[in-house]
Amino acid sequence: MKILITGGAGFIGSALVRHIIDSTENSVINLDCLTYAGNKESLANCESSERYSFELADICSKKAVQDIFRRHCPDIVMHLAAESHVDRSIDGPTEFMQTNIIGTFNLLEQSQEYFEGLTESAQEMFRFHHVSTDEVYGDLEGMHDLFTEETAYAPSSPYSASKAASDHLAVDNLAAICFELGCWLIHISTDYVFDGNSTVPYLELVKTNPQGVYGHTKLDGELAIQSSGCKYLIIRTAWVFSEYGNNFLKTMLRLGAVRDELSIVGDQIGCPTYAQDIAKAIVTMMTQLNEESSASGTFHYCGDQLCSWYEFAGVIFEEARMSGLQTPGLIHSIQSSDYPMAAERPGYSVLDCHKIRNSFGVNTSDWKLGVKNVVSNFHLVKL
Repeated sequence: MKILITGGAGFIGSALVRHIIDSTENSVINLDCLTYAGNKESLANCESSERYSFELADICSKKAVQDIFRRHCPDIVMHLAAESHVDRSIDGPTEFMQTNIIGTFNLLEQSQEYFEGLTESAQEMFRFHHVSTDEVYGDLEGMHDLFTEETAYAPSSPYSASKAASDHLAVDNLAAICFELGCWLIHISTDYVFDGNSTVPYLELVKTNPQGVYGHTKLDGELAIQSSGCKYLIIRTAWVFSEYGNNFLKTMLRLGAVRDELSIVGDQIGCPTYAQDIAKAIVTMMTQLNEESSASGTFHYCGDQLCSWYEFAGVIFEEARMSGLQTPGLIHSIQSSDYPMAAERPGYSVLDCHKIRNSFGVNTSDWKLGVKNVVSNFHLVKL
């Protein structure tokens, strides 16, 4: 088999190339643009092999990738090329967006075009493998926690957000398939598509202005769906909490059980949203859709009362005390500047939910009741 490996001169890629050349009868086409992480010297022993060829090219170049597919006719694509390292992504996120998102998208597009020209037997054998990172999951809550394939994505840096985006480029393909089949696509998005500088709740038609990589990639997903021609519901939400996954409520319960004092940001405003209420809202909307429906569009859904993170924590700890749980003696309100983060959060995340109520009869999330439900079932919650 002929295997096209992108980023084959990198740390993991070069090990993969060496293994295939040394331990199998397969051929390798190594596509690498030799940026800071690429090192051809690590492949010196492979260069004499007739089964190895090197292509100095950028995966963002449509013409270059097309030419490589045409000349080499690979049976398998293994995509490892990526800008990496969190600190570099914070200093210069543009390269990460270009390579990890645009480059991956271009490689997928050219792979699909190449695939469609293959014989039926060749199509059955063709594979596209995408290599990602654990950092798309964010941070572990404790020393003994483990990520699973079902763990919710929670990227916390431009690097991890760009890798998460490349993982989710299937959105574009899903939209195309939904258009072809005439079915509905329901897509969950975020308040991060806005800049957070408003002082009034964001309407769906307010101009988007994402400030970070995560917001940009979520907006890219929205635009891909909107331009696909499929029937869709894009639901933007914010400050989501639940019994499951990593979220603010569970972090407060965990920290409140072991600390006497906590400092919580008090100048960021939003509307907490219970995940179970989002699920109910989606089901309510789905039951009203049919082939004749013309309700495609973007809708906002969040909690019914705005608050700060500090006030949100106060509600959580009040419910915890009523349930007999350990809580901190004091919580302090601090400014965002006192708690700097690599990925800055919007200062104002309140979404106007009139459209979803008028269109589908969906009421906003009673988030305080949601907090009560989660805390009252604390013995079932894995922190």
